Amino acid sequence: MNAEWNTFLEQADASLEHGRVAHFGQPETELGAALAGDVRCDLSHLGLIAARGPDAETFLQGQLTCDVRQIAPDRSLPGAHCTPKGRVFASFRLFRRGEAVYLELPRELLEPALSRLRKYVLRTRTMLEDASDALARMGVAGSNAAALVGAALGAVPKLTHNVITVNATYPDSVTVIRLPGPIPRFELHGAARELSAVWNTLAPNVTPVGAEPWRLLDILAGTPTIYPETIEAFVPQMLNLDLLDGISFHKGCYVGQEIVARTHYLGKLKRRMYLARVDSPA
Repeated sequence: MNAEWNTFLEQADASLEHGRVAHFGQPETELGAALAGDVRCDLSHLGLIAARGPDAETFLQGQLTCDVRQIAPDRSLPGAHCTPKGRVFASFRLFRRGEAVYLELPRELLEPALSRLRKYVLRTRTMLEDASDALARMGVAGSNAAALVGAALGAVPKLTHNVITVNATYPDSVTVIRLPGPIPRFELHGAARELSAVWNTLAPNVTPVGAEPWRLLDILAGTPTIYPETIEAFVPQMLNLDLLDGISFHKGCYVGQEIVARTHYLGKLKRRMYLARVDSPA
């Protein structure tokens, strides 16, 4: 976690475990707030891989399922890195900030994914690095999230996957991404001092929550996430990435593309991800 952001969260009474916020003292209340209120969440449970260099876009285009050419300063997309057999090794959210393309994924999968991607760099002019501690990041969700973020920053992305940059002078800028889902949600990436100011501005009206409520909102949004336990368990279509703009069938070759395309054009998909609810006292 970014050191300055870590100190700020400790002063905000966050309960930190393994470099991430577990809760702010009331985990059950925080889960309820995520479903029925407005919440702000530290996102340090997610890691960032930064891809830089003259060939970075071309390199990622040949590795990931999405069309990396569509990742622009005003647009973010989901994507995945597959094995040659078309099985998903890692899933990401991609966005641009400054001169880099960032790949966001669970922190516990960052090192395996980074090591695997580096194997394919070879002679391309691309540098891949763990940028998780370079930026602070937070999420805001709820029925009033758009109005609250807009009031704090002066602007807000209007459509799903859209991105805006506030305070365009890098590195003091704040990157704001609008996420999919039935509950309006936004990710904010930037310097710790900038996000600390936003966090405090939201404080009177927005409940602070830990990582689990944000994961719950991911589930409700149908956002697929690969963890170490599910590496190579699915082809991308099983994760609905074809329905979420996370697969391009027109971009050309990438690792695992033949299997993914064959499944799309010739195969019959036997499994897909669905949202299910189980009522249980536990």
